[in-house]
Amino acid sequence: MDVIRFLRKDDEELKPLRQLLCQWEIMQRHLLPLLTHYRNDRDLVMQIGKLYAIFDKNNTLTVDT
Repeated sequence: MDVIRFLRKDDEELKPLRQLLCQWEIMQRHLLPLLTHYRNDRDLVMQIGKLYAIFDKNNTLTVDT
């Protein structure tokens, strides 16, 4: 998944891509609904899990605006 590749290369100090995706609430608005609808799709569940781990790595799921 391209998003995972870009997030892994995101600047560790500034995290501009992670912060932008959090501001857009990508996880809450798009990925979690996909997860609930396609919960039997093992590959999709694993990819969303990887994204969650990357977002949660440095508590970037909540961004102060």
